This record gives sequence, C-alpha cells and structure tokens, in this order.
Amino acid sequence: MAIRFTEEHLRGFTAASMDTSPLHTSESYARKTPFGERLVYGSLAVAACLGRLSLPAGKAPSGIRVEYKGPIVLGVDYSLQVIEEEAGTVRVLLMDGTVPAVRIRLFLRDGSPRMVELPETGVASRTESRSNSEGFVPGLRCRGRYAPPRAAYSELLQLLDLDRGRWGDELAIAVLCGSYLSGMEIPGESGASAGLQAVLESPMGLPCDYEIELESHDPRFGRVESRFTLRGEGGVYAAGKVLGIVRPSLAKIAAPAARTDPPRYAGKTALVIGASRGLGAAMALDLAAQGCTVVGGYFRSGEDAAVVEQAGGALAGRLTMAHGDASQPQWCSQIKERLQSEFGRLDLLVLNAAPAILPLRVEMMHFARIQWYLQKGFALVGVPLSSLLDLVSASEGSVLLISSAAVENPPAVWPHYAALKGAAEGLVRAAAADHSKVRFSIARPAKIATDLINTPLGRMDAEQPSTVARRILDHVAEYAQPGTVYLCA
Repeated sequence: MAIRFTEEHLRGFTAASMDTSPLHTSESYARKTPFGERLVYGSLAVAACLGRLSLPAGKAPSGIRVEYKGPIVLGVDYSLQVIEEEAGTVRVLLMDGTVPAVRIRLFLRDGSPRMVELPETGVASRTESRSNSEGFVPGLRCRGRYAPPRAAYSELLQLLDLDRGRWGDELAIAVLCGSYLSGMEIPGESGASAGLQAVLESPMGLPCDYEIELESHDPRFGRVESRFTLRGEGGVYAAGKVLGIVRPSLAKIAAPAARTDPPRYAGKTALVIGASRGLGAAMALDLAAQGCTVVGGYFRSGEDAAVVEQAGGALAGRLTMAHGDASQPQWCSQIKERLQSEFGRLDLLVLNAAPAILPLRVEMMHFARIQWYLQKGFALVGVPLSSLLDLVSASEGSVLLISSAAVENPPAVWPHYAALKGAAEGLVRAAAADHSKVRFSIARPAKIATDLINTPLGRMDAEQPSTVARRILDHVAEYAQPGTVYLCA
C-alpha cells in the first residue's frame, strides 16, 4: 500500500496543525539543514497511516507511541505494513524500501470513537517557532492554548481519507498538537521531532490549555525529551511525551584569519562552483584574502551568497557571487564569456558543488533516487569541467575537485554520494591524461563542520571549513604539477 506526500499534503497539515516550523515550511531554512530540503511533518505521516488502517469492531484509540527513524520527503512512494495486531494494540511501519521511516504502536480501548466540537478559527499561542536561544535546560516550561481550525482540520482529514466516524477526533488532534508542541515550543526552531507518546485520558474539549516541560537534554546526541499535558474544564484530556533532536548552531561565515606566509594566489583568477556555504565559501574567502580575483557560483542559497560576498568585501582580492545552475551548459557558457571578457584567464577551477545527501541504500526502491542523485551531481562536476577546461589550460592553471573520504570508506546509507565522488574522480583523472599543461588535484577531506553533517554525532571530530580550505589550497599550490593528479586530504 503506497503512500506519497505532496505539496498539497504539506500545506494542508500546516494549516490544520498551525505548526509553521521552518524545517517544513521554509525552503531557505531547510537548505541550511543536513536534509537540504523541506521535510514532511512526522505527524502528517502518522495521520496518513491512520487513514489507511481499519479499526477492529468495537474498538477506539486510547493512545499512541511513535518513533521517527528517518527523514520523510515529498514525492517518494512509502509503503505501509501492519506487522502485528493484538487485542489492545496495532503496530504499523511506514517503510522507505526495506528501511522503516516511522514506527507506530496504536493502543485501543473498548468503546466508540469520540468526536470533538472544533472552534471555527484555530487557537494557537505562537505563530513562529520558539528559538530557545537560552538553551535547553531541564525545567524549561511553556504554556498556551491550542485548537485546530475547523475547516482546515476537516480538509486535512478528507485529504488523508481519515474518517472521523471511524476514528473520532481525539487521537488526530493529539497528533496534530504533538507536532505543534515540538515544532513551535520545544525543541522549536532548531529541532526536529524524533517521536511522540500520547495517552487519551478523558473526553477532549477544545480549545485546550497545554503545558510542555523539558525533562532531559543529552548534548552528546542532541536529544531532548519533554512531557506535555492537554487540559480543559474537565481535567486532563491527553498526556505524554515529545521527543526531539536539536541541531547545533554552526559558526557564521566570516573573513579568514590573517596569514603570515606569502600569498600563493595573488593576482590569479578563480571560479569556485558551490561557493555560498561550507567548504566552498571558505575556499572563496581564503583565495580572496590572498589577493585572488574570485567568482563564486551558487544556485539556491541566495542569502548565504550575499553574506559570503559581504565578508569578502574588505579582503585583498575581489570576490563576486554569480547565481546559476552549474549543471547547465548555458550558465557555464555565460560564466566562461564573463571570465574571458573581464579577466582574460582562469587560473583555478574549484569543483565543489553536490546535491544534499539524504540516506539511501542499494535496493530497488531507492534506485530511482540514487540515479537522479548521480545524474545531477555528475553534471555539477562534468559540465563546468567540460566547458572551462580549455580556458584553464590556456592559463596553464589548476583544477581542484572536492571529493570525499567516503570514496574509500562509504557509509552504508551513502551509496549515491560515494558513487558520485568516485565517478567525478574518474572524470578528472581522464581529463588529466589529455591536458598536460593543467595541474589537477583531488581532495578527499574527512569530516567538515558544515550543514551537510550538522548533527551532534556528525560534528564529532569535524574540522572547521576554514582550516580545511586553507590546508587544501596550500597543498595544491605547493605540490600539484602539470599533467598529473595530486591527491590530498
């Protein structure tokens, strides 16, 4: 049984839950996360699963326990598996191929489902996600009032085939409220939901008063656990826990530290593909600090590109950012004309861009996504290299490919990334065999503290982008020789 999420689902859930957390609603914000794109709400996935289930006769929901095991994205076919049914429980998996994306355990009671009278307009104490800039200290408490808007709630249920007569409203509203509490209160803006536990204790009335309190925060793994209650005139309607993962804050883009050694790229011209964030931004700034004229290519990260360009304004060289898709021949042709007309040369081409890496595995259900990733990522290397190699050769310049240590030790969930970097390395090596005047370099850095790995575990032992950028650029300038391929870390 396939379940696919669309923009309509995302908009409908946002309106009904009033959870406007930017991980799900802001393209620019989501771009700065390890996921690289907006995610489907976990609670939306749960509600969609409920819409595909049939309750046993004479049973009604009394509670739910949910674990989110992986990111859920738009436009992918997920499958639903009911893995166990007992008298008082139903267990369900939402599968991404052979890997569970969501685990659900539904608790049942004897009786009939209960419906709730919803207010015409929604009630929510917050319209923007809490930043929680004070930190996640146990005892942090938030209070407010909540009720989904009647029309948006009804439209969502219809969109998901979630029958009110069969399910009632109490579980669905508890699931929506759980999303709101996680996305808007704790962990809020910097977090992602990891799970939900809710017990329906008495008939629900709306609007309800909520209280959520942070019980624990494990900074090693960024895991937060909070307890909540939903209360009305008749007492507690529902109680449970919200589990979340907090993403650490990354250092802001800034001009590099001053150098004491002689500049190696003074007077040269460089093009950095993928220069708006992370390692690419650090390379563009380090080159500009050495007196190099730098053009930084970017496509989706306009806000970050503006920050990079501003940071480069006071450096010895010149740094300008150029918007466009480097996988498209037309854009590369325009950049080539610009480099020729303005500077007459290209001394260094840095190939740094790649699509965001979502976890995948070598299996048929994931193959179409692997194929797309390879096609897009290879074009981000192959098109600019093919378009600009003759200009680099005329300047007897250098080509630098940013590869990865994952080529030699690929994680099981990164087959697409390892395959892309391996293919890109092969292309560069073949180009080196045909261009004796060009210095080719392949860098295989390990962990770098960028958006790509911005998770608590991912950042362990990760180097700052500025440190890695300086080391690679220095090695390329010192050791790369014409007509050869220099491999560096």
